[in-house]
Amino acid sequence: MAQDEELLSLLQQLQESAEDGDDISDGLAEQGLKDTAELKRMIVTVNARIEKARAKLLAQGAGSSQPQQETDKLLQPPANMSIEQWVEETRRKRELILEKRNARKQRKADLAKRRTAAAQERMRIISHLARKEKGSDDFGMRDEDWDVYKQISRDEDSDLEQENERLLECEIILKQYDATYEDPMMLTGTTAELHQLHLGVECIRAPEILFQPSIIGMHEAGLHETIDFVLKLFPPEQRPGLVGNIFLTGGCAKIRGLKERLTREMRELLPFEARFEIDIAREPSLDGWNGASKFCLTETFRQSLITRRTYEECGGEYLKEHFNSNVYFPTPKTAGGSTAGFVG
Repeated sequence: MAQDEELLSLLQQLQESAEDGDDISDGLAEQGLKDTAELKRMIVTVNARIEKARAKLLAQGAGSSQPQQETDKLLQPPANMSIEQWVEETRRKRELILEKRNARKQRKADLAKRRTAAAQERMRIISHLARKEKGSDDFGMRDEDWDVYKQISRDEDSDLEQENERLLECEIILKQYDATYEDPMMLTGTTAELHQLHLGVECIRAPEILFQPSIIGMHEAGLHETIDFVLKLFPPEQRPGLVGNIFLTGGCAKIRGLKERLTREMRELLPFEARFEIDIAREPSLDGWNGASKFCLTETFRQSLITRRTYEECGGEYLKEHFNSNVYFPTPKTAGGSTAGFVG
């Protein structure tokens, strides 16, 4: 978690520099990032990783073998201190830990640069030790020596994990007792960035199901393939009239780009330079309701009603046939000579 926190601090510094208008191309290249968009996504990812690690540490503390009473005492002020004094002391401890961490980060950054005073002093000490061991003073003259120096310069503080645990404990106490405490993990980025929902291909894949049902495991034909199947059931001389009146209605007809996508698919399916027309209802979502409401005002609707006696005798699935009802129509013969029926 400590490495992630250091990485997060570095990424946030790059983001601040970018917002100030500075050139951060070198910094992005060092982190393997292409642009600021990838930088923002990386910050969100590292943030989530840190939160997960903190939750894991908290769960380990809650699941320890200590008695519940001792665990509760960790979140209670000492007997000789009030809650206000305890919160103030906790706040001071947290600030000291953060100052120590920032100083260590700065020292590590200085040691990673050749021309800083800290790096020169470190190199002088290593060179002195090398001369004492080998009797020569050529250490640091080769690039390989600098690689060794950078390896030695890595911070291997054995108290780092304990420091993280103390910091986590302080933050838990402040979250519970300090109303003015603000979680730094919740303050990274602008207000707009904090309320963003990052999506990948979800916006594209959802409507794509209409054309590729296999995306969700359905072994069915897509919309354009179904239209092509129906057209092939009719004689060739009747097909131009059918494709000249393709009508889209229903809620899915409001999907942006649906007409253009279906137009492209139909152009690939139909013969070269075949003419066809695709129209969309003015109110696709209300089309069914509008049609039913108009039908209720006609005499045909009254003639299509069934009595209670018929309903009790035939059940709720019975539907009296009328002009707008589901009536069985025999379909034309297929290429194999067989026939099929469908409910229209």
